[in-house]
Amino acid sequence: MNKRKGFATEWGAFRQTLARTSSGLLMGTDCPSLTRKDLKEAALALEQGADAVIGRGGWRVYTDWLKRFAPVLFESIPGNSKCLEETRLRLQTLGWKWHELPMRWDVDRMEDVGD
Repeated sequence: MNKRKGFATEWGAFRQTLARTSSGLLMGTDCPSLTRKDLKEAALALEQGADAVIGRGGWRVYTDWLKRFAPVLFESIPGNSKCLEETRLRLQTLGWKWHELPMRWDVDRMEDVGD
């Protein structure tokens, strides 16, 4: 189980969102390069049958649009170069269809912010 503080609260809020609407967005704040076009592309992919849309910054997944609730997608996810590969494997194991947004830069270290 992910030991990150707030994980249960985040999932509780996400589960409540999915109970009231057809999809939801769980997005970190470390990918300021995400565009309006990306968000529209994600919404369209869900409308066209994808169960999930993942975006990636470098090797990390930076956003997830989901139609279903499955905490296994985030539990004990590796915080290394295997993150994206592991997310794909978990989606495949669940039998979900997914769409991937283009790679974007994200902020993992202070050097990523620049001047």
